[in-house]
Amino acid sequence: AQGILGLETRADDERSIAAARILNDPAAETEAKLERGLLAKFDAGCSLPLGVVSHIECEQLSLHARLGVPGPEAGRWKEIRSARAEGTNAEQIVEQVYAQLTDNK
Repeated sequence: AQGILGLETRADDERSIAAARILNDPAAETEAKLERGLLAKFDAGCSLPLGVVSHIECEQLSLHARLGVPGPEAGRWKEIRSARAEGTNAEQIVEQVYAQLTDNK
């Protein structure tokens, strides 16, 4: 979800709200929700070694992620876990990918 522009309007400014809605890309919004939803599950920020990409095609959502798991030695990775889920329910997809990455299948 990096590179997405966020706009804030006053709650009573219908003209600004209407202009912001015109600029919105619903597919990009859904993709951002998938990616940010997974990050939120980890309750972490940009220091988490997590790579995520989402995609929408014909109303089918997909979420792919890779998580680096540090090893006992500093600077060494124990493993890189990969996860993927597809479907039409964003919340379920996020849950499935999170479970795969954390071994909570």
